Amino acid sequence: MDILTQIFDDYIHCAIEIFLSNQKQDFGERMLSLRELTNEMVLKLIIAILTHLDEFIAQWIKADKNWHIERRDSRSLETVFGTLCFQRLYLNDEVSGKRAHLLDELVGITPGQRVGNDVRQAALENVVEQSYEKSAAASCPQGISRMSVHNILRELDPVPALHANGPVRSIPNLYVEADEDHVALQNGKNVQIKLVYIHEGREEKGGKMALKNARYLTWPLEGDIDTLWERVADYVVAQYDVDRLERIFLSGDGASWIHKGEEWLPKCVPILDAYHMNKALTSLTASIPQTRLRAKILLHAGNKEGFRCLLTEILNTPMTASKLQQKTKLAEYLYRNWQRIQNRKLDDALGCSAEGHVSHILSARLSSRPLGWGENNLMTIAQLRVMQANKETISYAKNKRSALTPAVSHLQSMAPEVHEHIRAAVSNKFTITSFSLPVLIAGKITSLYQALHALTSPSLAS
Repeated sequence: MDILTQIFDDYIHCAIEIFLSNQKQDFGERMLSLRELTNEMVLKLIIAILTHLDEFIAQWIKADKNWHIERRDSRSLETVFGTLCFQRLYLNDEVSGKRAHLLDELVGITPGQRVGNDVRQAALENVVEQSYEKSAAASCPQGISRMSVHNILRELDPVPALHANGPVRSIPNLYVEADEDHVALQNGKNVQIKLVYIHEGREEKGGKMALKNARYLTWPLEGDIDTLWERVADYVVAQYDVDRLERIFLSGDGASWIHKGEEWLPKCVPILDAYHMNKALTSLTASIPQTRLRAKILLHAGNKEGFRCLLTEILNTPMTASKLQQKTKLAEYLYRNWQRIQNRKLDDALGCSAEGHVSHILSARLSSRPLGWGENNLMTIAQLRVMQANKETISYAKNKRSALTPAVSHLQSMAPEVHEHIRAAVSNKFTITSFSLPVLIAGKITSLYQALHALTSPSLAS
């Protein structure tokens, strides 16, 4: 019985034992035990495969007079299955004087790497929703450090993007909404993380209202605002038939950076969202509810002169200097946004849900708990959250490899022959095991079939 057959045989017997012994365990506990057993089996399989690969490399080296074996080194690597510990040859190229572990190069293990990219990917997927500490613990059986998660984020450089998807769409009205989240930095300062999203209105999904074809965009802290809106405008032109568009409703809280979008969006109709309008009106008319009702009537009637007179009346009421300053700003805010308030009454204008989307996409991870962020990782997490909202694939971006050494170049120059030789040798070595496993000969392609087939028919990195 070869080693792989023995590993599978032991696994099956142990799995059966898990379900037939210790009757006090519930099913969930048995499944956890099975997961641990499965992780152990996979690690044993990988070690067996790596050992055979290293043996075939040693055979190839004997035929190459330039390469010589110096020693055999141990290596450990954290993977999603657990800690992988194996040995491989350390080789010397006497012509170039370079030394290398050719097995590492063959299977794509980076020199000095202690945490596999599979663990980095798991940590990245977790940290979008969870803290560094929880992400580190959940990334692999042994876990990694919080600093490792921090460093993984620092290695990424996600670029804010809006890409047209599918054919150009023809609709009468488009909606652009914008707001920001206020986030604390580690240096004690607070910054604004901007969020802009485009959608085609609302539709019912699963008994709830949702935005139709929504696409989200966040922006670097020091990013140019004109470039932000140029990016949004380019997306609109690429995704929609602008000639058939009647209006683009731009909703927000009236901030100057949102106003800038009015210069870039074609057929733009600016709107002040109801939340900030009512908040300002409530603060302005605090303790005088009868005046608040008059203000709402004037706003609804579109009586701008009457509303101006009412604002003057409120500001002439006796109050402290600080209170007067506060109410003056509120009055100017409402009067400055008069037309944006009136545009809310237009046909097809919708209420703005930017506050809720900022809360769900940004605040839930960035500012809902007392956190202090570094600027780099703050923007990385914000961008990853937006990618998640856009249903984009979140993947770990590998670091650029350093230039290949002559030793690696030597291996690659012979790669087609070497790889084919090793592939054939490994396949022959594991042929009996492959055909003795029912899951591999049943003819049905399942996730287990794919996993075992990949292990018993290794695809070598080139």
